[in-house]
Amino acid sequence: MVKDKLNLLDTQTRQVTELFSVAPRQLQFLSVAPDNRSLVLSVNTTEADIWLFSFASSDNEAK
Repeated sequence: MVKDKLNLLDTQTRQVTELFSVAPRQLQFLSVAPDNRSLVLSVNTTEADIWLFSFASSDNEAK
């Protein structure tokens, strides 16, 4: 298992897309927010990094 990349798997096409890489470091923690709109991860390094990703949704788009 690769621990330095965050990938997205399309379950219909089975296509894998790399979203984020922290190589040569490693991802240490990964969590989806309770509202399923954000992803939080930390990187194993000598410095402290916290990353927050927000998921785009057609429900949130202005009409």
